[in-house]
Amino acid sequence: MTPDVLLGLTLGGAIGGLNAAASYGFYRLVRDRSDQAFYAVTLLGLVGRMGVALVFVALVLVLAPVHFPAFIGALLVSVVGGLAAESLLIYREPARPPGGAATSSPRTTL
Repeated sequence: MTPDVLLGLTLGGAIGGLNAAASYGFYRLVRDRSDQAFYAVTLLGLVGRMGVALVFVALVLVLAPVHFPAFIGALLVSVVGGLAAESLLIYREPARPPGGAATSSPRTTL
């Protein structure tokens, strides 16, 4: 592999991985709060993380000598994997009383 392909794979995977890590951080922050706070932070966090990721993608494409298909491929795989993990994490949540905070132990993790 050439250096530009390796750089593209590394930076694409890193941006997607940081996006997934930020998602998990937001989840940990609000997992024991009310449903309204949980969903607000989850949805606003998604929009904010995608905005920040877009800025980093633009900076990489303008400033770094990356192989475009390798960069975009690694980015898509890591972002889709992170979104799938985030969806699974939220889906596996134990039932909570309506409008209340979680009464059981901390939510299930992957």
